[in-house]
Amino acid sequence: MTLSAAAGSALAQPGSIDTNNDGKLSLPEFLAGRATPMMQRMDANKDGKITQVEMQSAMPAGGPGGAGGAERPNRPRGGGGFMTRMDTNKDGAIAKAELDAAQTTQFKAADADHNGFLSLTEFQSMRGPGGGGRRGQGDGQQ
Repeated sequence: MTLSAAAGSALAQPGSIDTNNDGKLSLPEFLAGRATPMMQRMDANKDGKITQVEMQSAMPAGGPGGAGGAERPNRPRGGGGFMTRMDTNKDGAIAKAELDAAQTTQFKAADADHNGFLSLTEFQSMRGPGGGGRRGQGDGQQ
C-alpha cells in the first residue's frame, strides 16, 4: 500500500468525517463533521446561537481543545478569545453562519496545496503536537 493510500484509508475509518470514503475531506464534509456537531453540542437552548454561557458550560477548562485535546488549567473556561474572534457581528453569540465562516477559514488555511480538499496530512496539521487540540484561525488556540 502506498503512503497516500494508507493516509486515505486512515481518514476513511468508520465514524470519520470523510463521508464518501475517498480519503480526503471536502469543505462540506469538514463543516458537517466539525461545525454542525459543535453547534449541536454547545447550543443548549437550540436557538441557533452559542452564547458565552452556553460555551462555558460546554467547554473543558482551557478552551476548545476538541476530542482528545489537552486541557489547559491556566486558561479560564469559556473560550473568551474563541468567542470574540467568531462573533463577527458582535451580538454576543455565535450563529451557525459565523461558525461555518470560521471553520471555512481554518479549512482553507490547512489546505496547503490549495486543491479544495484536505488530505490526512493537511487535516492532521490542524491538530496540536501529539494529536491534541486543533490549532489555526478561528479556534482560539495558537
